[in-house]
Amino acid sequence: MRIPAPAWLRACIMALLVLFAWLPAHAQDSASDAQRASYVMQLFRETCAANFSDPGKNAEVAKKYGFPVSPAYAAELLYGKPGKVWDASAGGSGAVALVLIEAGGWTCQVHARNTDPELLQRRFSTLMENLKSPGMKVEKYDQRRGAQGAAVLEQAGYFLFQEGKELGWSFGLTTSTTNVGGWHASFTVAPTQRKER
Repeated sequence: MRIPAPAWLRACIMALLVLFAWLPAHAQDSASDAQRASYVMQLFRETCAANFSDPGKNAEVAKKYGFPVSPAYAAELLYGKPGKVWDASAGGSGAVALVLIEAGGWTCQVHARNTDPELLQRRFSTLMENLKSPGMKVEKYDQRRGAQGAAVLEQAGYFLFQEGKELGWSFGLTTSTTNVGGWHASFTVAPTQRKER
């Protein structure tokens, strides 16, 4: 179920998002982990974060930048659910993916390989903690860090909602120092009920 956001709330989100420039080219395979992290963060801002109340607009963004739809690895990111996957990396390398799952509502995701997980966590935290405006609240409901074999996993979750409302949007990021499930980082945005902390 789509939760409509009022115009002033969408304007507040966009006002923050436009502070960051969009990279004109797709992420390059030769880019450093830090450069790819910057690209991935900007992709998240322009897609899942900007279109949290109207996820269908992500298809327009993908078309605008010429992202190929339904790459060979799409099935592994949809888990048998209806939806779309766009390859947002250079040359169809599969290093960055934009996903829109259309089951039980919707879920927007950005996945990335070969990126800087700590840099992404810092920038994600900065983005969410600055989403503040009268009538809107952001609550951090999850922050975990631990080891899984040789990998260091970190997860952060925020709940964006209108004051007095129990329904809102969950913004999350899971990162790993090694490829877990093939990915170093996974952003997720989805409508949900308020999280208990």
